[in-house]
Amino acid sequence: MKIYIFLVVLFAFSSQRAFSQTKTSNSFASIRMKIDSASVKDTMILFYYDNIVASRPTPKMKIQSILNTAGVYSFKLSNIASHGYLSIYKKGNENSKGLPRLMIDTYLIKQGDDVMITANKRNKGYRREINMGYLSSYRSLLYDNRPIYNLSFTGNGSLKYNLKFRIDTTILQKSNFIGEVDAKGVFINNEFYDQSRAISQQILSEHHSNLKDDVYYQLLADYLGILEFERLNNWANLSALRGTDPPLRLRASFSSYNDKLKANQTNIPGEYLTRSAYYAKSIAMYYYHFSSMSERFNIKDLSIGSTKEALEQIKVKYNGKLRDKILTFFLSRSNRLLGDQKLMASAKSVMKDPDCLKELKSLGIGNEKGSLAYNFKLVNEDDKIVQLSDFKNKVVFIDFWYTGCGNCVIYYQNVLKEIEHKYKDRKDIVFITVNIDKKKEQWIKSIDEGLYTTSEAINLNTGGVGINHDIISYYRVNAYPRPMLIGRDGRVFNNSPSDLKNGVIGLSKILDEALAK
Repeated sequence: MKIYIFLVVLFAFSSQRAFSQTKTSNSFASIRMKIDSASVKDTMILFYYDNIVASRPTPKMKIQSILNTAGVYSFKLSNIASHGYLSIYKKGNENSKGLPRLMIDTYLIKQGDDVMITANKRNKGYRREINMGYLSSYRSLLYDNRPIYNLSFTGNGSLKYNLKFRIDTTILQKSNFIGEVDAKGVFINNEFYDQSRAISQQILSEHHSNLKDDVYYQLLADYLGILEFERLNNWANLSALRGTDPPLRLRASFSSYNDKLKANQTNIPGEYLTRSAYYAKSIAMYYYHFSSMSERFNIKDLSIGSTKEALEQIKVKYNGKLRDKILTFFLSRSNRLLGDQKLMASAKSVMKDPDCLKELKSLGIGNEKGSLAYNFKLVNEDDKIVQLSDFKNKVVFIDFWYTGCGNCVIYYQNVLKEIEHKYKDRKDIVFITVNIDKKKEQWIKSIDEGLYTTSEAINLNTGGVGINHDIISYYRVNAYPRPMLIGRDGRVFNNSPSDLKNGVIGLSKILDEALAK
């Protein structure tokens, strides 16, 4: 009898210990990576995110790995959330703006994942003509004239990685980009983004039986979010203002896009939409693009209203963490809104998510009207240091740009070139350009070409560090061109791109107001 009791107690203790170990191990994940022709000199970096509330989020975890004796890069993640996202890139492999060229970009990761990533060289690359932001990471992985790899994933939890890679590369190879809207501004059916969503749904449905529901719905939510985000951004940047009568086109776009949303209603449970790295961003862009366009053309009959009215609609229609994330993405798109203290207070009054509140607090630094301007120290073409304090008691107009930025060319040629000429004889205003090219020769060549700026302006560069300069983080510059205006008192006078990019007449009015102070 004593032996029996002892065995029962021992079994209970062992079971409890095993359960405890399982519970603890579930908060861990292991990612390994093997790359053809990897060098012992290469360092791979993994970023881990568990609550993405910014377009360029700060990783919760950053892990570096060098090649081990088995020729493998190894990453051990501890204390991670049930669902998160990871990105991987090779240290030193950044683009001209200083952004990492990601080999793995925002892949879903779960507790308990134990995945080996194998990158094998290919003989052929994928098509290049797809202009889609979230697929841009594959340019460093798959395209011609660079190392071309095919990714495969094995191990516990690897199916979701393989499916994402398959979906993305299928979109790259098979979808035909035919534009979002027709000549009248109406969103058309079965265009690139519709095709891409159909591809993602088909591939995920084929493997639904092998996926747990949480993974299946999370991937569906991610593709819904990223494809709508890309659709709206591409429309706003390329299609919205083409042709004659932009207000008429805007009304047609707004009506037809809402019809498309109704026709494509989703049955994805709310928890996955909330957790998604992309869904809240796509909703925010819907409200931002249509409301800001309504303001630009003084259209009063769209139900979305002005940007301030759109913000109030978000507060009413959504709730909880999803609302907080939408509000954060929405406000982060407009320095004018960030600088409106009453509006910010109104938004924050309903928000509870600590990550969202922290992000909004950081966004407000340096962006509010009247806040102290950053006393930058930047190099000019002759490698001499120029700083803001050199221009005391002067109005300072700053434009951020980079080589290859098409909108930067349009802004300079259509607005700034005429503005600089108009004020060229005034001694109390200076025009400064801040370029983020990492290669000096590229920057100098662009100045000489006269497309983005000319030698008549004070042309400065971030000194070869691209976007990793303090002035970029201080003003949260994440889109180009990005103009801003500093008053005679050394404080931000206007930091709203929509105000400062509102044509020659609109910008002249703001400059005159600053000069009159």
